[in-house]
Amino acid sequence: MLRLLRVHFAFLKDVLVLAVTAFGGPNVHLTLFLDRLVGRRRYLSETELMEIIGLCQLMPGPTSTQAITAIGYRQGGPLLAFATLMIWALPGIAVMTTLALLYGYLNRWGLSGYYFQFIPPMAVGFIAYAALNLGRKVVNNTVTFLVWVVGAVLPLFVASPLIFPVVIVLGGAITYLALKEGKAENAPPGIRPNWTYLVLYLGIFALCGALAIAFKYKPMVLFENFYRFGSLIFGGGQVLIPLMLEQFTQHRAYLSEEAFLTGYGLVQASPGPVFAFCAFAGGLAMADMGGWLGILAGSLIGVIGIFLPGTPLIFFAYPMLQWLKQFPAVQRAMPGINAAAGGLVFTAVVIMWRAIDLDYADPTVHDWLKLSIAATCFAILQFTRLPAPLLVVATILAGFIAGRDFAL
Repeated sequence: MLRLLRVHFAFLKDVLVLAVTAFGGPNVHLTLFLDRLVGRRRYLSETELMEIIGLCQLMPGPTSTQAITAIGYRQGGPLLAFATLMIWALPGIAVMTTLALLYGYLNRWGLSGYYFQFIPPMAVGFIAYAALNLGRKVVNNTVTFLVWVVGAVLPLFVASPLIFPVVIVLGGAITYLALKEGKAENAPPGIRPNWTYLVLYLGIFALCGALAIAFKYKPMVLFENFYRFGSLIFGGGQVLIPLMLEQFTQHRAYLSEEAFLTGYGLVQASPGPVFAFCAFAGGLAMADMGGWLGILAGSLIGVIGIFLPGTPLIFFAYPMLQWLKQFPAVQRAMPGINAAAGGLVFTAVVIMWRAIDLDYADPTVHDWLKLSIAATCFAILQFTRLPAPLLVVATILAGFIAGRDFAL
């Protein structure tokens, strides 16, 4: 028993090291998992890690968070998996909640628009970089290219948040019909789903939706929004951005485009999952309901809402990883789901740029500077190895130096 506890404690220490050093999004996170958890510690094999990653890509939610939670489940069951999730996510959540409080304080004094003025165009550079690299990964034939185009273009002409899940489902249906890959495999004997976790996931989904509709109380509506996003997002944090941008800044007007883009830029300097951005967005969405207490409450709502759906899903799916492989329909639909998600990230570039222009009294002023900042950020990410946190810090310092004398 003591030996088992020591092993689990050592594993959680490794998770903590990853939590405070993993910058750069899910692709970088998975590389770090491969290096530390497979190469150095040998908690699992490379093949097992790839199978877990593949499983997580089949499900909605934060890919790297679900992957490390599944590894914790493999090491010690649900309790260790939950501890793994908490340790992995808390550093990034703490950073983004603190930044939400700081932004709210500066905004009260009318200073946030000056000191964080270069962050929104920088965020466009980050999302453009993500769109290019994700597109390279998900487009590998004519069918997936056409799906990517549909995902990139259709949301720009349909002004409804429902278009995003529709595009993802449509992408999966297209490759399911068009591609012939995917042969059925026999499920290993004795492996069957634990339906309790699935019932829990669906029950929370139905309950929070019903409460939000019945009472229309802002905290309930906000929690439902985050839980729904966590239940529908395929492709990681980058795909989360266009859905939240439309819902929170346009449909419900919980926060301004400037605040939203500032938060997305700041999360690039935060360790851990990109979904920690929800602590910032949720906090500012609730700032009008109690000042700093409202921000803390909103951050908590955002974090629980966005991370909760993926937890019972991974507990449901991981034990029958081999069982899922028998379904050729899943194998054939996944390329289209991934390609559509990649197209939505390109959509986010256009939406974000429009948001920057709409957020200033005269959008023609300093357009050249906003474009230069976005292009410079993209070029640095694409052609250098400068860590993303240093780029964010440099951008914030530039805003402080420029201050009120050179506001966008």
